[in-house]
Amino acid sequence: MRPLALTAFLAALLASCASCRSTPVAPDVADAGEDDACARACGRLAALGCPEADTTDAGATCVEVCRNAEASDVVTLEPDCVADASTCNDVDRCFAASP
Repeated sequence: MRPLALTAFLAALLASCASCRSTPVAPDVADAGEDDACARACGRLAALGCPEADTTDAGATCVEVCRNAEASDVVTLEPDCVADASTCNDVDRCFAASP
């Protein structure tokens, strides 16, 4: 069973997808630059094989979900912390540390 932090992360992912289009347009990550924390975080999640990197059932990419959440100013997915994670379990620590 995953810790409560993962549950909060998934809830935030689902909540941020409420505004996703039914046919999402994938962002151009190649043009996002190195300063795109969401692109780095999702790349790290994918490299680690974490399920959070997967496309949602509605078709939104990890980067889209992350950018929507960060733009909301309501929740954060802590992309800078996630980008530095060494394991999928380290991702949970990013949310345990947030206020």
